[in-house]
Amino acid sequence: MPRPFSVLLILTLLASLASAAQRCDVKLIDQSWHDSVRNRDVPVRIYLPDRPDSAPLPVIVFSHGLGGTREGYAYLATWWASHGYVCVNPEHAGSNESIYMNGDEWNTTVKAIKDPANAINRPKDVSFVIDRLEAENRPGGKIAGKLDLSRLGVAGHSFGAYTALAIAGERFVGPRQHQISFLDKRVKAAIAISERPSVSPDPARDFAQIRIPILHMTGTEDYSPMGDVQPKERRQPFDLIPPLADQYLIIFDGAAHLTFSGQRSRPSDPKSVNYQPMIQSTTLGFWDAYLKNDPAALKEVREGSLKKLVRPTDQVESKLAPRQRIASPEPDY
Repeated sequence: MPRPFSVLLILTLLASLASAAQRCDVKLIDQSWHDSVRNRDVPVRIYLPDRPDSAPLPVIVFSHGLGGTREGYAYLATWWASHGYVCVNPEHAGSNESIYMNGDEWNTTVKAIKDPANAINRPKDVSFVIDRLEAENRPGGKIAGKLDLSRLGVAGHSFGAYTALAIAGERFVGPRQHQISFLDKRVKAAIAISERPSVSPDPARDFAQIRIPILHMTGTEDYSPMGDVQPKERRQPFDLIPPLADQYLIIFDGAAHLTFSGQRSRPSDPKSVNYQPMIQSTTLGFWDAYLKNDPAALKEVREGSLKKLVRPTDQVESKLAPRQRIASPEPDY
C-alpha cells in the first residue's frame, strides 16, 4: 500500500496536470508611470493573460520585498496570469535593488528599512498603480476593457507583506501618536507572505480595522535576513486580525525567508523541497474563491481544501467570518 505522503504527491500531480490544461499564454508589458503628485516614477511589469475571449479579468498587484524589482516573483505572477488574472508588479524606488549598488549592503539595507519614506511610499505606490490601471482600462487606454477592477487583490512578500497589510487597513502610529492609515477600499482580498509583527504598544488595535479576506503565509525557518524577526512571530497578524472576513494561515515546514521569492531551500541538494508548486496552488485557490467569486472554490477553501494542497507536516489554520444566510423570497401569491 502506498504511503500517505506518496498518495499526496500523486494527488498534487494530478491536480497540477488538470490545472495545466486550463492555462493560457502570458504577455509581458513593461511600463514606467510617473506620479506627478509625489514626483516619483513607478516602473511596473504587467502579466497579461493571452486569451481569445475579451471578458475583463480580475487584477492582482504584487509588492516585492526589500531589494527586489518588478521582474521578481515571476513564478507567482506568471502562474496567476496563466489562470486568468492580470498581474501587475510595481517596483518601489528606495527599497528596490538600488540599495545593493553602493558597496555597503548592510548599512544601506538597514537604512532602507528604517527610512519612513519607504514605509509611506510603498502603499502609496500601490494606490497610485490602481489609479493608473483605472485610467488605462478606459477607452483609449493601452489595456482598455481588459480589467475587472471590482475584483482587485493585493499581495506581497516581506516588506511587500507590510505593503499589502497597509493597503488592507493596518493602522500605524505617527511620530505625534496620531493614527495613520493607507487603507484602499478598492482592494477586495490580499495575500501577505512573511509578515513582520507590529511593534506598537497595541498591535491588536493596529489590525482591528481589516475587513477583507487574507491568506497569510510563512515557514518554520522564516527568519529575518536582518535577524530581528523569529519565524513564530510572523503569525501575529493572523492571530490578531478579527474574523470580520475570512483569514487563513499556512506555515510551510522547513521553508525559509527566500523560499517565497522563488529559491529552493538548498539549491545544491537534489532532495531539497520545491515549495513553488504548493505556493502556486494554494494562492490560486484563494484568489479563485475571493476574486473570481467562484462559489465552488469558496466552499472548498472554507471547508479545508488548502490542507489538501500542502504536505501533512505543513500547518494550515483558518478563522472564518460568519456567513449570512440568504433569505428565501416570500412567495408571490
